Amino acid sequence: MPAAKFDITIDQGSDFEISVEVFENDAVKNLTDYFARAQLRLNAGAPSATNFDTSGSQLNSSGTVKIAMSNQVTKNIVAGAYVYDIEIFEGTAPNETSVTRILQGKATVTGEVTR
Repeated sequence: MPAAKFDITIDQGSDFEISVEVFENDAVKNLTDYFARAQLRLNAGAPSATNFDTSGSQLNSSGTVKIAMSNQVTKNIVAGAYVYDIEIFEGTAPNETSVTRILQGKATVTGEVTR
C-alpha cells in the first residue's frame, strides 16, 4: 500500500509534534517490535536532512507513531518548502526488515518573527 499523503506546517522557533495512527486491514496495527524514523529534506534527493524525534523507542500495540521537533531544532531550519516522510521498520540498521513508509508530504517551515 502506498504511503498516505499529509502536508504539514512547522513554525520556525516553535515546538512541533504530530501523532499518526497506523491501520492495517481496517484495524489499528500492532506496532510491537517496530521502530520509527522520519526526516525533513529540501527535496527527496537532498544530501542533508533534519531528523524528527521519534523518541528512539520501540513502538507498541497502540498503533500510534509520534514525530516531533523541539524549538531548539526548528529555530535552525531556514523558512521555506521541504518534503518529509515517516517510516516504520523492524530490526536495526543496517539490517532493517519490513520497512514501510506510512506517511509523506510537503512541509512548509514558516519564518519566525519574534525572537
